Amino acid sequence: MSKTQFATKRLQIDVKVYKSFIGKNHKLMQRLLSGRENNVQLDTPRLPISPKQLMEVRLGISGKEGDQTYLRKHFVDTNTAVLSNPSGEEVKYSPKHPLIYGLNEKTKLVDGILPITQDQYEISKGFVLNAEQAKALRNNLCGLPSVRRKFWEFAAEGDTKLADDYIKDVEKRTRMKFNNIMGLYLPSIKGLSLLSVDGIDDDYRSDASGDDYLGDDGGCLVGVAAEPQEVSAKLLSLETRVQ
Repeated sequence: MSKTQFATKRLQIDVKVYKSFIGKNHKLMQRLLSGRENNVQLDTPRLPISPKQLMEVRLGISGKEGDQTYLRKHFVDTNTAVLSNPSGEEVKYSPKHPLIYGLNEKTKLVDGILPITQDQYEISKGFVLNAEQAKALRNNLCGLPSVRRKFWEFAAEGDTKLADDYIKDVEKRTRMKFNNIMGLYLPSIKGLSLLSVDGIDDDYRSDASGDDYLGDDGGCLVGVAAEPQEVSAKLLSLETRVQ
């Protein structure tokens, strides 16, 4: 007996490439990744925006005018984890860290931050501020201009032209020089948070902060539309799931 066949058709639905998720980061992460809420598919799967993608949209390299206007105006929580050494003063910036994809409504935060172990810190890769540099930046978030410039180049994934163009754009908008803008706020609590980048449409320094709480009601994740298999790959590659 032959198996019953049904006609099928692939339907393409237009969705916004960039979508904001306002609220507590840990409670919104799975909704961003899956596009589902209360077991209902409301959106396409997404991945958190990277600092490089954010720079490109703000400069008009990608996205549309509406995306540029919105993302220039608002601060954005990115896909880069900020980790404080549990047994030291060092701070590490780790893009696409596995722990961020495991954030969920049941994630247990301590003082709004995800606790991490020494092993989790040690195996994480990224841009490191040593103890002396971290101390200097805690005393003056706009100190160490050469170190900060290297950080922004790292955030641009090694694209020095993009980093330079972005810095020039911020300087032009704020009417200040790099030595006095784009500072680094370091975490005040041990653990993991997300790198947050200020908007650049105001006369402000446009700093990057690792001191924002995952449990803050005013968080602003931005999801970038992705193929379902891209999101699945991130979830399957989790080394440690957050419970």
